[in-house]
This record gives sequence, C-alpha cells and structure tokens, in this order.
Amino acid sequence: MSAGELLERSLAYSLGSVAGTKAVSLGRATPCAGWNLEELLCHLDDSLDALTRG
Repeated sequence: MSAGELLERSLAYSLGSVAGTKAVSLGRATPCAGWNLEELLCHLDDSLDALTRG
C-alpha cells in the first residue's frame, strides 16, 4: 500500500469517526492530555491543511 493510499484510508476512518459529533460534545476530554475534542479537531484540520499545501 502506498503512502497516499494509507493516508486516504486514515482520513476516511477519521471522518467516519467524527461524522456524528454534535457541538455539545466539543468540550469533551480526549486521550490527548490537555486537549478537548474541539482543540484536537482544529489541530487535525491544521495538519491536513499543511499536508495539502505540501
């Protein structure tokens, strides 16, 4: 499997995992110490923007 295919599968899994997220859930804790769900999703969005630009 190529790196592009792996990234595509990872993104599809991630999007499926958060597709049903409600706004009231954004303040919930995550396994990442000190990050709530909203902060983690914003970080993910920033990281994907950087990959896109790259």
